[in-house]
Amino acid sequence: MSKRLNAWPTLVYEDLAPMVDYVNRVVQVAGKYTLDEPFEVGWGNTVLGVTPRGLRTPTLRQRGVTFTVHYSLLDGGVVIEADNGSRTVPLS
Repeated sequence: MSKRLNAWPTLVYEDLAPMVDYVNRVVQVAGKYTLDEPFEVGWGNTVLGVTPRGLRTPTLRQRGVTFTVHYSLLDGGVVIEADNGSRTVPLS
Protein backbone atom coordinates (compact mmCIF):
# COMPACT_ATOMS: atom_id res chain seq x y z
CA MET A 1 0.00 0.00 0.00
CA SER A 2 1.33 3.47 -0.86
CA LYS A 3 2.20 6.06 1.77
CA ARG A 4 -0.43 8.76 2.26
CA LEU A 5 0.64 12.02 0.64
CA ASN A 6 -1.32 14.25 3.04
CA ALA A 7 -0.32 12.58 6.31
CA TRP A 8 -0.16 14.80 9.38
CA PRO A 9 3.34 15.73 10.51
CA THR A 10 4.60 14.72 13.93
CA LEU A 11 3.43 17.33 16.44
CA VAL A 12 5.79 18.04 19.34
CA TYR A 13 4.00 19.67 22.29
CA GLU A 14 7.05 21.65 23.41
CA ASP A 15 7.17 23.34 20.00
CA LEU A 16 3.43 24.09 20.05
CA ALA A 17 3.09 25.08 23.73
CA PRO A 18 3.10 28.89 23.15
CA MET A 19 0.37 28.59 20.51
CA VAL A 20 -1.68 26.22 22.67
CA ASP A 21 -1.48 28.66 25.60
CA TYR A 22 -2.48 31.58 23.35
CA VAL A 23 -5.52 29.80 21.91
CA ASN A 24 -6.53 28.63 25.40
CA ARG A 25 -6.52 32.24 26.69
CA VAL A 26 -8.56 33.46 23.71
CA VAL A 27 -11.13 30.71 24.19
CA GLN A 28 -11.40 31.46 27.92
CA VAL A 29 -12.10 35.15 27.23
CA ALA A 30 -14.48 34.43 24.36
CA GLY A 31 -16.45 31.95 26.43
CA LYS A 32 -17.15 34.59 29.07
CA TYR A 33 -19.47 36.44 26.66
CA THR A 34 -21.71 33.43 26.20
CA LEU A 35 -21.84 32.55 29.89
CA ASP A 36 -23.67 35.83 30.52
CA GLU A 37 -26.56 34.65 28.34
CA PRO A 38 -29.65 32.91 29.77
CA PHE A 39 -29.00 29.25 30.60
CA GLU A 40 -29.69 26.69 27.88
CA VAL A 41 -30.05 23.00 28.61
CA GLY A 42 -26.66 21.34 28.15
CA TRP A 43 -24.91 24.73 28.09
CA GLY A 44 -25.29 24.79 24.30
CA ASN A 45 -24.93 28.55 24.33
CA THR A 46 -21.26 28.39 25.38
CA VAL A 47 -20.09 26.82 22.12
CA LEU A 48 -17.82 28.99 19.99
CA GLY A 49 -18.12 28.62 16.24
CA VAL A 50 -15.02 27.82 14.22
CA THR A 51 -14.43 30.11 11.25
CA PRO A 52 -11.79 29.94 8.51
CA ARG A 53 -9.71 32.52 10.43
CA GLY A 54 -10.54 31.84 14.08
CA LEU A 55 -13.55 31.68 16.42
CA ARG A 56 -16.86 33.47 16.84
CA THR A 57 -19.52 33.76 19.49
CA PRO A 58 -23.16 33.04 18.79
CA THR A 59 -25.41 36.06 18.33
CA LEU A 60 -25.70 37.83 21.68
CA ARG A 61 -28.13 40.43 23.01
CA GLN A 62 -27.24 42.95 25.71
CA ARG A 63 -28.99 46.19 26.65
CA GLY A 64 -30.91 46.46 23.40
CA VAL A 65 -27.93 45.69 21.13
CA THR A 66 -27.56 42.49 19.10
CA PHE A 67 -23.95 41.56 18.33
CA THR A 68 -21.43 38.82 17.63
CA VAL A 69 -17.69 38.75 18.33
CA HIS A 70 -15.19 37.27 15.86
CA TYR A 71 -11.71 36.36 17.13
CA SER A 72 -9.31 36.29 14.20
CA LEU A 73 -6.44 34.14 15.42
CA LEU A 74 -4.56 34.60 12.14
CA ASP A 75 -4.80 38.40 12.08
CA GLY A 76 -4.62 39.01 15.82
CA GLY A 77 -7.79 41.09 15.86
CA VAL A 78 -11.27 41.05 17.34
CA VAL A 79 -14.19 42.18 15.20
CA ILE A 80 -17.35 43.12 17.08
CA GLU A 81 -20.30 43.31 14.71
CA ALA A 82 -23.49 44.82 16.07
CA ASP A 83 -26.80 45.92 14.65
CA ASN A 84 -25.61 49.51 15.06
CA GLY A 85 -22.12 49.12 13.47
CA SER A 86 -18.86 47.25 13.82
CA ARG A 87 -15.47 47.78 15.39
CA THR A 88 -12.10 46.04 15.14
CA VAL A 89 -9.66 46.00 18.04
CA PRO A 90 -6.32 44.21 18.55
CA LEU A 91 -6.56 40.81 20.22
CA SER A 92 -3.76 41.67 22.65
